[in-house]
Order: sequence, then C-alpha cells, then structure tokens
Amino acid sequence: MSDQEADQYPKVVGSNSLYPIVSDHGIIIAYGFWCPGCNSHHAFLLPRWDFNENFDSPTFSPSLSIDASKHDFEMRRCHLYLRDGVLEFLPDCTHHLAGKKVALAPEPKLPKSKEEE
Repeated sequence: MSDQEADQYPKVVGSNSLYPIVSDHGIIIAYGFWCPGCNSHHAFLLPRWDFNENFDSPTFSPSLSIDASKHDFEMRRCHLYLRDGVLEFLPDCTHHLAGKKVALAPEPKLPKSKEEE
C-alpha cells in the first residue's frame, strides 16, 4: 500500500481510539484497540465479529477472548465485550479489571525521555 493509500486510514477513528487494521490490498480486516487490563492491543477480526459501524460508540459481537498461555509460562486470559464504547471485562479475566466496565480509551502516552524534550 502506498503512503497516500495508508493516509486514508487514520490510526484513531472516532473519539475512543478504535483503529482499522488494513491488509496490503487496502481492505480493513480488523479493528484494534488498547486494552487497559492487559496493557496491550487487541483486535476484532472481520467478518468474524459483527460491528455496529458506530465509531464513537462501537459495539462488537460476540465477545472477544484472548488466551496468552501459548506465549509464556503464565496463564493469562482476557475475555470482554465491547458495547456502546465500553469494555465489559468478564469475571474469567485474570487481570485486575475482571468483572469491571471501563470506557474505551486511547493507549496512555509514555512520558518523554530527557533526550526527546
């Protein structure tokens, strides 16, 4: 994809940092977001998940379940719904947000290093 084509797909869509993930052919194949429970990015793959096309209050269904046990020795799980722009973490999550609801938000910015100032 050319730089001009890539500019068609902003990193942040709407006010909550839902962003498209685009194939080499310029097709949106997923929507990604920052997960504050895992401190990492997750994605809803299309067309597996239904999307309401509302970028300010996105809803995807069914739920998203991430099992990280294959990547390290610690069993970790993140299981959530994204409904109306709110991440609903299910009780089987292994992080501190299990059973809680949190508004979808952008990835926190790291403080600038002294070299960047």
